[in-house]
Amino acid sequence: MFREWWKKQKGKIKWKEILLVGGLAVLLGIAAWQVFLNPTAEEVAQVRSDEESRLITILENIDGVGKADVMISAAETGERGVVIVCEGANDISVLIDVREAAATALGIEQKQVKIYLKK
Repeated sequence: MFREWWKKQKGKIKWKEILLVGGLAVLLGIAAWQVFLNPTAEEVAQVRSDEESRLITILENIDGVGKADVMISAAETGERGVVIVCEGANDISVLIDVREAAATALGIEQKQVKIYLKK
């Protein structure tokens, strides 16, 4: 069916029209992607805060950690890191446990976890 229509239209359709329609389709696809698939800053912040809250819960349940604060950062390159401030950071075994737990929970390398002693 399409082949028959194409044969009839072959001499009538100009390449400029085909390129114009194709270009418009691409622009429409990009616009739809921006509107429907690109997360807003609020959505990203909500996911990040949920992730931070879950990590705080995990860390505070580790023996010796005490109260903890967490900030997860993400660069445009996709690299992530985490800063953790906790009461038990002066104990080397707590530091090891916190570093391992945070890296595992976030799926990052241990060198991307920075831990500091909370006042």
